[in-house]
Amino acid sequence: MVPVGANKVSPTEAQRNYQGFGACDQHGRRYVRPPAADEPLDPEWRPIDPTRTPTPSATLSSTPSRSPEC
Repeated sequence: MVPVGANKVSPTEAQRNYQGFGACDQHGRRYVRPPAADEPLDPEWRPIDPTRTPTPSATLSSTPSRSPEC
């Protein structure tokens, strides 16, 4: 695991972890629950592709925001 900025795991690693065991990291496992029947996977969801160049609308804004730990 390589820390990235304020996050303890990179977004790509967190996504892989979520697919593998349902949380962004092992510490977060105690705070998650399985999805309910009325919480389907977004049909537009796709894994992060590190080879894809972000579009201007997908880049971060210069205004800092508060985000969850993961």
